[in-house]
Amino acid sequence: MGVAATRLMTPGRAVWGGIVGPLGFLGASFLLAVLRPELIQRQGWASWPSVMATGGAPGLPMIGVFLWLAGCYVVFSLFGLRSLLASRAAWMGFLGVAVGDALLAFPTDEAGTTRTSWHGYLHVAGILVATIATVVALGGVTVATRADPRWKVWRWVGFPTVLVAVGIGAVFGLEEGWAKIVYVLGITLPVPLMASLLRPTSAVAHAPPDPDPPGSAAPTSGLDASRSTDD
Repeated sequence: MGVAATRLMTPGRAVWGGIVGPLGFLGASFLLAVLRPELIQRQGWASWPSVMATGGAPGLPMIGVFLWLAGCYVVFSLFGLRSLLASRAAWMGFLGVAVGDALLAFPTDEAGTTRTSWHGYLHVAGILVATIATVVALGGVTVATRADPRWKVWRWVGFPTVLVAVGIGAVFGLEEGWAKIVYVLGITLPVPLMASLLRPTSAVAHAPPDPDPPGSAAPTSGLDASRSTDD
């Protein structure tokens, strides 16, 4: 990473990638479901949001949304988490999530397809990679912050939500629409919570140094110094 890029993308700014990325992804996914209701009517919510990326040109916005999320997680990982948390599992895990989200940009096969296409295989691989990497990354965050009382809400609400969502998605997500929605929301929404908890840390870590900290002697001018010598 270049020096200019590092100066431009401070940890305090990079943390926003973990907030606007997933929230934008969810908002766009639901919006596209409203704009293309025929897909939900034909395939149900069990194929959401992947099915929004099918259909040629109409699927391009959802492909862009997947790539947007991947890009936000790369910034969040390399310029935010890597500096703010002493956890390689956390920042490298989010790079893995970004890879999974990029693979999700390859369109899935629509319901009723008898043969899985090459891009359908890549899409399925993206689901697996993103899910596993999310658990690894957020598990790393949990371990790294286990002694910090400010992160109690994360330990009691954030990370357990991810585990429950992954369990529900693994058991019911491929067949039940409600389970797919719970899965997507459950592995996505905890990320903005975690990033929000990181923001105070980023502010403290990169606050300008106090020019006159408590207990330090007042600066002495050259004139004062000469007077003291003469006395």
